[in-house]
Amino acid sequence: ARDSPAAPAAAAATTSSTAEVLYIHPALKLTDLGNRGQGYVASKAIRRGELLLEERPMVWDSGKDPQRPNLSPGVDWLLRTGALHELPGAPPGMQFATERERAEVVASRCAFRNQSPCSDGSFPAMLFRASSRFNHACFPNAGAYAPGGNEFANAADYAARPMCTFAVEDVSKGDEVCICYLADADQLSPAAARQTALREGWGFDC
Repeated sequence: ARDSPAAPAAAAATTSSTAEVLYIHPALKLTDLGNRGQGYVASKAIRRGELLLEERPMVWDSGKDPQRPNLSPGVDWLLRTGALHELPGAPPGMQFATERERAEVVASRCAFRNQSPCSDGSFPAMLFRASSRFNHACFPNAGAYAPGGNEFANAADYAARPMCTFAVEDVSKGDEVCICYLADADQLSPAAARQTALREGWGFDC
């Protein structure tokens, strides 16, 4: 699931500084959706189970505190690569004193953080150039898979693995393709709790 905004902890080393799209479904088109910003829309029908996007992320060790991830390496990557201006995350009209301040907001809203720690207790965090462009739906038609952190000794070992997003429902031409931003446990929580998580984590209601 995507990470929620939190204050950075002590600095951690970046483990993979590149993000590479390995495959994107030819029917997946980034489209202007008005108040929703940009999102992926199907230009033709997509069948359930089809691979939509495979991408190797920029990965870093976000620390061992599950509530207060260190986002600094992700912020630095956004600024260094120019990906800051490609990704969503900053609410319309929000003013920023510096580019770094903007990058901190984008990192907090676009980062994915593994829900299980590696053997050393660290949580891998990830940013993507393409996969971070999916919008949220409480009842999504797509879902992303990445291996659990508990399968690896540390975030450095985790870095080489791509994330795959599949259609979990048949998608009709013209439909937006969305994932769910919430953690697995939050998806099963009462509606009020889900609304609070979305509002506090990403600044919107669903």
